[in-house]
Amino acid sequence: MSRVIVVIRKYKKYIPWMNIDEKIKWWDELFKISFVDFRKEMSNIAFNNHDLINADKIYYTLDEFIVDQQLIQPSDWILPIDDDDWLCNNIGQSIRNLDTNSNFISWKCNIISVFKLKDPDWKLERIQSSIQEHISRKNFVFSCCYALKDATATQDNLFGHMNLMNIDREYIPKPELESCYIHLPQSTMCLLRHTESKDDLLKSIKEVDLLNENVLTHKPEFVSKLRLVKDLFASL
Repeated sequence: MSRVIVVIRKYKKYIPWMNIDEKIKWWDELFKISFVDFRKEMSNIAFNNHDLINADKIYYTLDEFIVDQQLIQPSDWILPIDDDDWLCNNIGQSIRNLDTNSNFISWKCNIISVFKLKDPDWKLERIQSSIQEHISRKNFVFSCCYALKDATATQDNLFGHMNLMNIDREYIPKPELESCYIHLPQSTMCLLRHTESKDDLLKSIKEVDLLNENVLTHKPEFVSKLRLVKDLFASL
């Protein structure tokens, strides 16, 4: 039977890119909880169900996986996620039970909230619609909602969500195969790309929509984490 290996794409150090240090400083000046501590708390919320994922092995940083990559077997399924993404309970066993010849599979990804960009049409409903369109297209996968076999588990595929173009894969719409992608201002990428001033950052926190529990009514384990995220934002 195939092994299921989860790789959390957490780096030992933030990439010194696009003035990230300056933007983290803005965060620390504005809020009661530092950016680093906030990210740590978000990770803790995601980590609290790792025993329930039923994976054969979890690498807690990308660096650890790269060191051990030669140990990966051709039949192993690799699930790359970020340290604030959620996988549904028992997803490891669900993947082992699949009857598929594919070496790349993907599944539904839930968007629980959204970082509201300057585009006034960038609403939660639009995000939910567009992500379903993306992940149902044959050669495009968005976010952390896929697993791939050893032959395709290159470092390029592990470093970014969007580097999975032109790889044939099978989309499996099953409720036991779902992920939860948190698109919030705590994301390093959002901080880098969409925050141009302290005022932008302050507005983004005020505008976070954390009331859409109905998106996850069929996933009580996801909703319980969402409530923890609400409490964390309230503490800022």
